[in-house]
Parts: sequence; structure tokens; C-alpha cells
Amino acid sequence: MNSERRKHSRFLLNGVSATLTLCYPPEEIQIPGEIIDISCSGIKIQLSQPILQNLDGRNINIQLTMPESGIPLTIKGLIKHHLSPTEYGLHYGTPIAEELMDEFIFECTKSHGRITPPSPQYNH
Repeated sequence: MNSERRKHSRFLLNGVSATLTLCYPPEEIQIPGEIIDISCSGIKIQLSQPILQNLDGRNINIQLTMPESGIPLTIKGLIKHHLSPTEYGLHYGTPIAEELMDEFIFECTKSHGRITPPSPQYNH
């Protein structure tokens, strides 16, 4: 069994839709998808179609609507992991206050998710 080395708990989500926006001035490309999981350090997203360009290290935006309140939210970040042709890991572009992150995770997981605890082998 291959265990992950994570510092923060991963919150697995079901049914939280999102749109990934790539900026290629003067145009923007929007691709619908679904949030797979979130943590205090980033988001994993599954897109509805593959992206042909290399996105590693590219700044992107993810737009989503909070499941309970209906509040629209844009998350800016950097692609850190290209896991498959349609699955990407994003690290947040700027640190998010712990209180805001707690509220965000709580609302997303309230009716859509479950918690996967951090790995006890994480050494950082």
C-alpha cells in the first residue's frame, strides 16, 4: 500500500462543480470540472476534458459556487501536479487565513464530503 505524506487533512468532495480558467491573452479558456478534494494547501480538480497545453507552474483561476450559501468564489493558484490528462493539483496562490479556510472547508464538506487524515509519516 502506498501512503501519502501530507501535512494537512484532505477533504474528499462529491458533486462540487467548478470551472478552471486559463488566461491566454487576449482570450480566456474555461473548462468545467469537479473538485475532487481540498486541503489547507490546495485543491485537486477533475476536468471534463483534457488540456493539451502544459500547465505545470502556470497560474490559473478556479471558479466555484459554495454549495450551501450559493456564494460565488474564485480561487487563484498555481498548477503543481498534473496527475492525468484531466486531473490537476493546484496550490493556492496566496496564503489564506486559517479562519477563512476553516469556513470554506466546512461549507464544502458539510453535505458533500468526508475527511482523509494526514499521513502519520509526514516528516516536515
